[in-house]
Amino acid sequence: GTGMFENKKIAVLGAGKLGEALITGMIDAGIASKKQFIATAAHKERLEILKKKLGVETTLSNSDAVRKSQLVLLCVKPQTVGDVLRQVSDDLTPKHVVMSVAASVTIQFMESILTAPVPVIRTMPNTPCYIKKGMTAIAPGRRCLKFRSRYLMRGRRRWTWRSRRLPPGTICSSSRPRRGGTR
Repeated sequence: GTGMFENKKIAVLGAGKLGEALITGMIDAGIASKKQFIATAAHKERLEILKKKLGVETTLSNSDAVRKSQLVLLCVKPQTVGDVLRQVSDDLTPKHVVMSVAASVTIQFMESILTAPVPVIRTMPNTPCYIKKGMTAIAPGRRCLKFRSRYLMRGRRRWTWRSRRLPPGTICSSSRPRRGGTR
């Protein structure tokens, strides 16, 4: 089986390079299968590439993807996070978990847009994640304390309970591969 993701549909909103890397990593790690994903992109050509390369379901509609899923990976560019969340806000319920990889977008900003009390997790993967050697900083929002040990991907990660601690981690982890130590 696929453990914690068994029978869970995963929407990847904005499946560009990072979204594709997350899908591939989860499939390769054996924690999710191709049939569990539904990926979105702004252009039909990108969706055709994803469908052919990864064999996952695709759609141009973020709302359709959210309605079919339980876990929502928000992989859009930071400047479009607000618009995308407003677009899908009515489709999100407290049974969803939203996990964002958008740099510089705070949990408070995302939670303020959502109409339902949806758990939000802010993550910051570094560039080596593209070759499955990355480190991810993870900060759960105020509505997701019970999700601390759930919905995790394999690999190195660092939990922080304060989202404001992510920017220094972003600067350090994005500039070069992590070199030993635990700081």
